[in-house]
Amino acid sequence: NALFVYASFAPNYNPIFDNLIASQRNDFVPATTIIDRMNSTSDPRRPIFFTPMADGSYKGGIPGAQNALPYESTYSHVGDAIKKPAAPGVLLEAFEVNFYLAEAAARGYAVGNTPEYYYKKAITLSCEFWGVTPEDTNTYLTNPQVAYTTAATTPIAGFPGTGTGTWQEKIGYQEWIALYNRSFQSWTAYRRLDFPILISHPRSVAASEGKVPVRWTYPSEEQTVNGTNWQAASTAIGGDKLTTHIFWDKF
Repeated sequence: NALFVYASFAPNYNPIFDNLIASQRNDFVPATTIIDRMNSTSDPRRPIFFTPMADGSYKGGIPGAQNALPYESTYSHVGDAIKKPAAPGVLLEAFEVNFYLAEAAARGYAVGNTPEYYYKKAITLSCEFWGVTPEDTNTYLTNPQVAYTTAATTPIAGFPGTGTGTWQEKIGYQEWIALYNRSFQSWTAYRRLDFPILISHPRSVAASEGKVPVRWTYPSEEQTVNGTNWQAASTAIGGDKLTTHIFWDKF
């Protein structure tokens, strides 16, 4: 794993600690999108990724909605291991490499082993990184919703687009979960493999066209100080919109 080491004191502590603890904010909560999926498979990383409710369950907030107060007791929060002041930043993890190898094998490239082998290795390494026991990891890997041969073969209630049987769904869901603490990389994985199927909230901004954004628009300054080139670049990619797929996201 390639990790970036933070100090345990200001101003060089982990920015997640800065945003969630030092700021004294309590309104940042994990989303139902990931918590509900991890609940459905009894994912052993839940106690590390999230704080439990009083009854031991895990509950997320609805993305884009006005969620209920008080935040402290109504929802789970980001797990303590992730928001420590000296928690390392992650540049690249071993599990990520193995998901790439699983994808390459699924696409037909000769990478030394099967998609299932690298898929299981990736999940194992993710669980290992977070301190999940080998026994709990093995139990998770044998869950029919997780095991490579049976995952994605049956639609799961509450999760749109599941049950396709494709390697994109199998790998896409697991890679997205494993990248929980790396939001931009997780967003990239979602856009590349088109899984999970995420639904835009009805109250989302009009510019999103009722979809989950797949790119940032160019800075507004570009339109005024570099208008000609902004227009040319926008036209070339299909429009400067939140819904325009960038070049590596078209296939």
